[in-house]
Amino acid sequence: YKRGGEVDRAAFLLEYSGRGAEAGALLMSVGQHLQAAALFEKHRLFPRAASALLRANQRERAASVYEKAEAWEDAAKIYASLGNLRKALQLY
Repeated sequence: YKRGGEVDRAAFLLEYSGRGAEAGALLMSVGQHLQAAALFEKHRLFPRAASALLRANQRERAASVYEKAEAWEDAAKIYASLGNLRKALQLY
């Protein structure tokens, strides 16, 4: 399916076979960052999900996912860049 251009189907089959990280990476490689983020988050790969969200320009959501990953400093930097200094200070 990958070679045939049916990336969504290939990602579905990868996930179904227990290879969620590979499925997310495949989606990232073709620019489907939001779908990849959802897949990574579903499989509790929070740092990868946050990275995908940043590529999709979903910074506030990425910061929230970094919090789930307990990557406090990364989340704080994003909140600070968004102007939410109170939340950034809590995380620092």
